[in-house]
Amino acid sequence: MAKYRDTGDPDVADSDVTLADGTNLGDVREQLINEVLTKAGRPSLTGPGQRSPQVSFRLPPSLREAAERAASREGITVSRLARKALEEYLARH
Repeated sequence: MAKYRDTGDPDVADSDVTLADGTNLGDVREQLINEVLTKAGRPSLTGPGQRSPQVSFRLPPSLREAAERAASREGITVSRLARKALEEYLARH
C-alpha cells in the first residue's frame, strides 16, 4: 500500500498551507516559483534568463565511460568535455 497518495495540485493561493517557519505558502508562492525558475539547472551559456540550445546524441557505453574518465581527470563535466572537443574540432575545420 502506498504511504502517500496524490490528491492533485493544491490551490495554494487559497489554502492554509504553511511552511515550517509559519509562513503561508499562498503568500510566497510567486516568489518561490520565480526562485525555482531562475535557479534551476546549470547556468545558461547564452545569457541570463535565456535557454541555451542543446544537442544530444547516442554513443556506445565504452565511449561514454571513456568520456566520464577523461572528464573526471580534468575536473570537468562530460558536457563541458563534449563542448570543448566540438570547439576544437570546429576550429580545425
